[in-house]
Amino acid sequence: MNERNYTRAGQFPDTPWTQVRMAGGQDTKAHDSLEVLCRLYWAPLYAYARRHDMHPAEAEDVTQAFFAHLLEDDTIKNADSEKGRLRSYLLGAMKRFISNWRRAEMTAKRGGRLQRVDFDTTEVEAVCAQQGDGLSPDAFFERRWAVALLDHALKDLEQEQANSGKGEQFAVLSEFLLVHGKDAQHADAAVKLGMSEGTVRVAVHRLRKRFRERVREHVTATVGSAADVDDELRHLMSLYGN
Repeated sequence: MNERNYTRAGQFPDTPWTQVRMAGGQDTKAHDSLEVLCRLYWAPLYAYARRHDMHPAEAEDVTQAFFAHLLEDDTIKNADSEKGRLRSYLLGAMKRFISNWRRAEMTAKRGGRLQRVDFDTTEVEAVCAQQGDGLSPDAFFERRWAVALLDHALKDLEQEQANSGKGEQFAVLSEFLLVHGKDAQHADAAVKLGMSEGTVRVAVHRLRKRFRERVREHVTATVGSAADVDDELRHLMSLYGN
C-alpha cells in the first residue's frame, strides 16, 4: 500500500472525528471505523515512531499495536472534536501509548480483532533517510501529516475528474496544481491534449480552485470548529512548503 491508498475508494472520510468516536467498541462498525483511521494515519504515526529512535520493525509493530489498542480502549468513545484538532488527538494518544509500550505484551494482543494492515513502508523509509535534518518526532509527524492530507485531497479530485469524464485531462494537468508562473509549461500540455494554450490555462485555473476547495473540506473535517479552519490551512501549507 503506498501513501496515497488509504481507503478502498481512495477517499478521505467526510467526518474523521466521527470515525474516531465510532472506533471505540466491540462491533463490526467500530472495527471498520478503526480500519479507516489506520489506513489514513498509519504513515504519519509510523514516521513519528521512526523518529522516536525505533528501528523499522519496531516502528511497524508499535503502529499496528497502537490501532489495536484504540479498538480496545473505551476512552476513545469520549473523544471530542470540540477540544481540538484530530492530528493533535492522535499524536497525543500515540505518545501516551509509546510511553507505556511493552513490546512482548502488545505482540501477544496483535492477533486479535483488528486485522493487520499491510504497510508498504518503502516511501516513508526513503523520506526518513532523506530528512536527516534534526526534525523532532513531533515535527516529522506533522510534516508527514501534511503530505498525507494533500495526497488525500488530490486523490479525491482525481476520482471526481474521472467520474466526470476528465480523467485523461487530469492526468496531464494535475502536475500544475502546485506549480505556478513561469514553471508551468502550458504549451506542452496544450499539445498533449489537443487544446489551445488559453484553454489549458483556464482549465488549470479551475482545477487549482477545485483542489483548494477539496483541501479545505478535508481540513474542516479534522478540526474542532470552523474558526480553526483558516489557521489549520496556513499551518498545513507552511509544513508542505518546508
